[in-house]
Amino acid sequence: MCGQRFSFLRRPFATRSHERVIIAQSGFEKKIVWKTALPESSKVALVKWHVNDELAQVLANELTQLGYRPQFFQHDAEIPPDAAIVLTFAPYGELLPILRRAASRLSPPLVAHWNFEGSPDLGLPWQAVYTLSALRSRLDGIPLLNRKWKRYRYLGDYFYAYRRGWLDVLAVISQQHETIYQAHGLPAQYVPWGTSPQFYRTLNLERDIDVLWFGKRRDSHRSTLIEQVRAEMQARGFNMLLADGVEHPFIYGNKRTEILNRSKIVLNVKTLAQNSGFTFRFHMVAGNRALIVAEDFLSHVPNYQAGVHYASAPSERLAQTIVYYLEHESERAALAENAFQLATTEMTLYNSVRKLMQCVEASRAA
Repeated sequence: MCGQRFSFLRRPFATRSHERVIIAQSGFEKKIVWKTALPESSKVALVKWHVNDELAQVLANELTQLGYRPQFFQHDAEIPPDAAIVLTFAPYGELLPILRRAASRLSPPLVAHWNFEGSPDLGLPWQAVYTLSALRSRLDGIPLLNRKWKRYRYLGDYFYAYRRGWLDVLAVISQQHETIYQAHGLPAQYVPWGTSPQFYRTLNLERDIDVLWFGKRRDSHRSTLIEQVRAEMQARGFNMLLADGVEHPFIYGNKRTEILNRSKIVLNVKTLAQNSGFTFRFHMVAGNRALIVAEDFLSHVPNYQAGVHYASAPSERLAQTIVYYLEHESERAALAENAFQLATTEMTLYNSVRKLMQCVEASRAA
């Protein structure tokens, strides 16, 4: 449900009856010609945080399948003037300037934001979290703080924008965050992330990479644990590939799909107790039938079950658990297949974006 504050729309989404023809496709890019005009209400201005924004493109693909007409705009550029809906996500940059521009319109569009980022340290008393978040949001723009306390800034920005009526729908990919934010007056709606068809392919390659880490190390905890796992793998005669932007380049698109199809196990290490980075890693990995072995973390999505869709262990037993699944191929394959089925049938990005747009349409109809 999209919250008890809203009633669901009594009609379907923007219609799916309009025929469309894909006239060109390259990588994630699709050019679409509509045979009949779409209603103005179906036009969605979709932010791009950088020029080659993979997430913006996969979101656009799903919006198109749902009968909407997405129009990209760069985060620091003007919002398309005919957009009925503005959709932002992440954020990877400053959100408030976009919301200000939308609110300044004579007829402001409906604004929805889908938060993918982790929360501040919710182990602190809420009043401390709220105060720090409000302060960090107010101090935004100070160069010294540009890369510090980002999660506090995000939360402070959401409260600030909601109080001013700039934010109509706030979706979060964590049930924990939905519960906590709603309890403190921020009507967040739980919309889980999902798997895009562009994230996976079955390539039937030899799985010659025993363990893969991909992504930034970010902090000393992650880096130390990654090195401990690698040392243990080498001692046991297993190989480990680090696509961390230092030893090897980050992997994207088709290259990432290829590497995942060659990997037996993908390592997941958390940054904070409540921020594991698991969600996005799961949906990149599961469709390619590699198994995630994760450091124990606070679950934000009930659909992912340890011992069913992935393996989990405390940090001191992480390497031991990886070795176990490398040496028990049938058990590893069973968990990887369970994850594949969950990620490609139930928890698809299409279903996620459909739920998001239900929340949008409910807000528009209220």
